[in-house]
Amino acid sequence: MPVVSLRGGAVLAVAALLLAGCEAADGPRPGPSAPPAVATPSATANAEQELLAQARTTLQEARSYVFDGSRTLGGSTAEGHFRTVNGRTAGTFTLRGRPTKFMVLDDGPYLLPSDGFWEILVGPDHVAAVKRKAAGRWVRMGANERMIRRFFDVPMLLADLRPAGALTRGRISGKGADTWIGLTTSADPKWWAGIATTDKPYPRSWTTATSEAEITELGSDLPPIEPPARTAVVPLEELLV
Repeated sequence: MPVVSLRGGAVLAVAALLLAGCEAADGPRPGPSAPPAVATPSATANAEQELLAQARTTLQEARSYVFDGSRTLGGSTAEGHFRTVNGRTAGTFTLRGRPTKFMVLDDGPYLLPSDGFWEILVGPDHVAAVKRKAAGRWVRMGANERMIRRFFDVPMLLADLRPAGALTRGRISGKGADTWIGLTTSADPKWWAGIATTDKPYPRSWTTATSEAEITELGSDLPPIEPPARTAVVPLEELLV
């Protein structure tokens, strides 16, 4: 059967898993717990909202950080482990236990799939043929491909940090330069965020009904992310004909 026959279906199947509405599967791993707190006056509640708003702004404007977390979309849980440096992102994306290395560069995402991830992209019957064509090269997915960016984009992370209801401040956790204030909301018992308390506030970690995340090395001098050599790249469409 020609590989081209699966072109639309294979790519859309992955996109459907990632672009569908969120629903919890096994649930997020618990983050550091925050003890119940006595109700606070509205002035304090406003202070917690301001703290969280400052943390969102810091993350949005950060030139570099390391992310480790997961998100459940359409009943499938994906894990992400990556670094972001000056608008570019590189790391590992795992869906249904099948990993792919990836980069998101100025012209869109690139993948270096494992055998298992190739099965997700093109179906098990076509993995061998497509791998021969790819010959170990990075696969350029196209500038308009949102598959991975829907999971990793900063707007997705910021949306996690906009809980419903008034916020309650918990205890300060961590030690030394790595400390954070726990925030909870009575409107959503599954939501928790730890806001780093050194320098500018930023979201050190959080959990929601469908995601969990940890941010480290924010603002650090991380290694730059360079695009692969042109000879090491093949467009996806060339593999599906």
